[in-house]
Amino acid sequence: MVAQFLADILPSISSMRLQRYRSSTGDDLESAVNYIWNVQLAEALYGSLSAVEIALRNALHDTLTRHFGTPTWYNQRGLLEPNQVNAVRRAEKRVQDYGDLVTPDRVISQLTFDFWVTILSRNYSVRLWQGQNAAPLKNAFMRIPKNMRQRQTIHQHYNGIRELRNRAYHHDPLFDDPNLRQRHGEVYRGLHWLNPRMVDWVEWYDRFPEVYANGRARVEARLRAELTSS
Repeated sequence: MVAQFLADILPSISSMRLQRYRSSTGDDLESAVNYIWNVQLAEALYGSLSAVEIALRNALHDTLTRHFGTPTWYNQRGLLEPNQVNAVRRAEKRVQDYGDLVTPDRVISQLTFDFWVTILSRNYSVRLWQGQNAAPLKNAFMRIPKNMRQRQTIHQHYNGIRELRNRAYHHDPLFDDPNLRQRHGEVYRGLHWLNPRMVDWVEWYDRFPEVYANGRARVEARLRAELTSS
């Protein structure tokens, strides 16, 4: 039954992709269970990942607005790299295409997590992290211990979250990552650095710990039951 089930879905998933979910000694059932559990893990990570993305976006936008004295700080001549300037123009166009008035809040909401993590990168060391520009941006991360409140440390942390986000959103394999629980914890640390109360907020609806601990067994039991009865 399992073999026939997988044969039926292979045209839509591809055998090469499904093979990634089978160990060297595994069988068809293992492939199916791991694949479905992986989808559930990716889905369960969405809540905490989206929360840290929104929190980082708003923290950087707020501190840069205060520093430059305008919510359209992204239009400061020479501030952004060409790729980021193009990202802003695309965001403005999307707002216009929706038929909405182009406002800073709407533009900011259209900018990707990649955009904000790039603001933390060494490309912006001189413009936003040194001299007179350094203190305001670091103030967005006041909960980070002072000896760790360095651009490189901050960028490395949020870039790691960005990489996890991309893996989850693209449904890349997560099920066999031995550090997945730790990576989920790093998302919480990134939230705490921005606003500790966001950790409490996310914990109310975060499904990842339960899915990580019990999801695979639940998927296997249901799949066995349904394929056996069909």
